[in-house]
Amino acid sequence: EAKFIKATPFPEGAHKYKEVTFIKKVTNDDFKKLLNGCKSKKTPDSSLAGAITVAWMTGCRPSEMMSIQLLPENGIFIKGSKQTDDGMRGMDRYLYLNDESFKIFSVGLEVMKRELEKLAPGETQMRAVGMLQKRLDGLNKKLFPKRKKHITVSTLSINMVTVVVVKVVYYPAHRKLQ
Repeated sequence: EAKFIKATPFPEGAHKYKEVTFIKKVTNDDFKKLLNGCKSKKTPDSSLAGAITVAWMTGCRPSEMMSIQLLPENGIFIKGSKQTDDGMRGMDRYLYLNDESFKIFSVGLEVMKRELEKLAPGETQMRAVGMLQKRLDGLNKKLFPKRKKHITVSTLSINMVTVVVVKVVYYPAHRKLQ
């Protein structure tokens, strides 16, 4: 004889979905603490510091980070990762930074991409980004132990606060650069 389990109603006021566990805004002080936290380890985590800098300066999504390309005249090309229903990618972005910002950015990008060297054959670039995000989560727990919500790479991309950037220009990929 089969017994059926009676479904109980969902309690009033309870959350059906897991709450967002990341902060949506990062202050300059938090950014500096994260960078200093990367440097203060026994073996400094330069790849993570580079990823934090890249996301902070460009506002790129985690899925776009490893495909960033440097262009002449202090330019940066970010290949959009979002796709529409018909398979077209979202907006590709061209950014142009001043000399000092570009120097900082290019060093950050170079050390961040060293993470790709740690991948086993067959692993994707998103695996490298995942490893960086996991280390960022551990750093958050160490630096901000009382916070319930943490800074993620997505937080830095949402924030899109630039440190030393004087001029940032967005060009959709289908428009010609002038």
